[in-house]
Amino acid sequence: MNEETHRTVTITAEMHTSYSIEVNVPSYLDDDDIWQKLVRDGHLNGSNMVCDNDGWADSWTWGDMYDSDFNPVADDYSDSFPEITDCWEDHIDSYPPPWERPVIEALIDGIIKRGFSIEIRCGTRRMYGPGIDKREIFAELAAGDEDVIALHKDGKHSGVFHLIYNNGSKKDPRVVIHDYSCHDWCEEIMKELPQ
Repeated sequence: MNEETHRTVTITAEMHTSYSIEVNVPSYLDDDDIWQKLVRDGHLNGSNMVCDNDGWADSWTWGDMYDSDFNPVADDYSDSFPEITDCWEDHIDSYPPPWERPVIEALIDGIIKRGFSIEIRCGTRRMYGPGIDKREIFAELAAGDEDVIALHKDGKHSGVFHLIYNNGSKKDPRVVIHDYSCHDWCEEIMKELPQ
């Protein structure tokens, strides 16, 4: 855990006396996700809060949340966000199914590793350059039942992978890749996918 991977936020609360706690969370989370999971969903351990000076309130209420200087000894709450830290944070409906995710992640890793730009085609078209954070790609996938992932390199179209989600893939997760282009690099990527 460091300043690159995590940020420290301070969350305040009041109950006759003002309290606060510094916690570390993954740095890519937005404030709404943090507040929802830690405060509204009850993952924050209030017994670790410390008393602030001269704060009084009539009843227990949650206060504010704000960024603080990174504190490496603050409690690490990363485990409160398992569905977020596994890169599929925008898929509230659990799509794609969990058994397909290792195959899709290996597919994206194989594409990125070879320096391709990635175009996601599902109604709209979004292009992602080489070296992109794969969480941005995952956020675009599985908005519907299928996606086409197009590969580009040096301004040229270089192949496609056609994904159909939950397509009888529970026993063989690789079935999520319904079809792909007949190119050497596509074949190489397919050989690297988990069985």
